[in-house]
Amino acid sequence: MRRAAFLVMIFAAASSASDLNLRVTAELSSQVIVAPGAVVNFEVRAKLADADNQGLAAILFDLSFDGGPLAAMNTPSSSPMSQFVLPVGITNPIGFGGTPSAGALIQVGGLQNTIGNSVVYAPFPIGTVVTDVARNREAVIATGSLTAPLTVGVYAVTPSNLIATAITAASTGDPFWQVQPAAAGSIAALTIEVAASPLPTATIAALGPRYLSVTPAPGSGPVALRLSGDQVDPDVACIAHYVQPDGSLQPTQFVQNADAWGTIVIRDDEVLPGAGFRMFAEYTGVPASPMAAFTYAWGDTNNDGGVDIFDILCVLDGFAGVFSQCTFHEVDLTGAVPDALIDIFDILAVLDAFSGAPYALSDPCP
Repeated sequence: MRRAAFLVMIFAAASSASDLNLRVTAELSSQVIVAPGAVVNFEVRAKLADADNQGLAAILFDLSFDGGPLAAMNTPSSSPMSQFVLPVGITNPIGFGGTPSAGALIQVGGLQNTIGNSVVYAPFPIGTVVTDVARNREAVIATGSLTAPLTVGVYAVTPSNLIATAITAASTGDPFWQVQPAAAGSIAALTIEVAASPLPTATIAALGPRYLSVTPAPGSGPVALRLSGDQVDPDVACIAHYVQPDGSLQPTQFVQNADAWGTIVIRDDEVLPGAGFRMFAEYTGVPASPMAAFTYAWGDTNNDGGVDIFDILCVLDGFAGVFSQCTFHEVDLTGAVPDALIDIFDILAVLDAFSGAPYALSDPCP
């Protein structure tokens, strides 16, 4: 009865909106190779198939793992998904992370306050609706972790029973937001291969909007390092190049011992702000499981989720040679390939980002 009542609440309109594509990933990949008993951090990502809407109003799904029971997923603490969490939004009685049932999770997710309720009328939902969730870019809906089985084999984390609505394109929120059902599009599971001796991975990290670093596992022998863009992000999906000793990216594989690599700072026109990247360590052409990182958003030099006066001050400090609040790599913004200088152009760039101007210095995947 509770589930039926919940469905009535989210399906306010009869006709279907855009399809919603859903996938489970770890390190931005749909397949990972791990050691027995390893902790696997994973996320569920969603994207509406077209832009003829104003983003997600509600999303619910079940999740199962054939390698063991799942713990409840994490409760989002930041926007936009925090707007789907009780009391700002509505979730099932147990919470946003889903109800554990026979090892699976039931009804992960929640709904935004599209009905315009306030605490005067009911204790929840009481939040402000955030638009464009999963509309133009893939959104991370929920994150969680699991422990890989001790037995070697191939396992899967599989989503099912997807229920979602999207805000209609013409809706204004006055007096409430009109929504339409979003049909289930492509649904992709995460495959987890448990191997007795998986190949050593290479660690990747974002150093700023325009820089990455990579460190292969010490002592792991001759290795090539291949950078790949997030395959669902059209701005970087075409990128699949090898790291060179000078930090550039080239089509040609470069192999040397892991200890000779050390930590390499990647500086190239293919490293875009606000994008996801995967790093593959390759041993005689065989790739290890990837590791992933996201560069900072354009102009967000302190990586706090927005461009504000503190980002401008960071660049001004960098121009003066002061790096107490932000690092050199965080404030070196300009040049198709970052120019390794903090100058007037970096100041102008952060001012442009503060005004809302998009990144436009390079376009590796036109």
